[in-house]
Amino acid sequence: MLSRIAKVNSLSLKVLSFSSLLQIGDCKYAEASSKAFALQRYKSVFDGEEANGIDHPIFHLPSVYLPITESIQTTFNHRNPFIKVNRINIIGATLSSIIGIGNIDHSSMESRILHIRQVPYKQNMEEQLYEINEGLPAKAKES
Repeated sequence: MLSRIAKVNSLSLKVLSFSSLLQIGDCKYAEASSKAFALQRYKSVFDGEEANGIDHPIFHLPSVYLPITESIQTTFNHRNPFIKVNRINIIGATLSSIIGIGNIDHSSMESRILHIRQVPYKQNMEEQLYEINEGLPAKAKES
């Protein structure tokens, strides 16, 4: 692993969440994994069976990593053993991401998300738009 010194004068990070990693300094191996299940319904009606989505096959399938088939040639010329950065400003990192300041020899990140939306279909577009905008069932039309 390369041996260099990273010097950062200022680091601003607002959000780091869901199996993300902020690594300051050298690291031999970094691994992060995040699984998510999101159920979005048109109305807040729950039947208690929502957690069954966590057992979805997407969360149990083995990870597939494609082999690197290209030949890679690298040349390093370290005239200065320092990496100097004045300021780093990061809004956010989420879902198995990594922010590395320094050397990371090997990293492995994985994120799997299952997002289900349950929105009823209405033939009458005007009625559907009214319900979405007002959050209420459409009023019966007066004749």
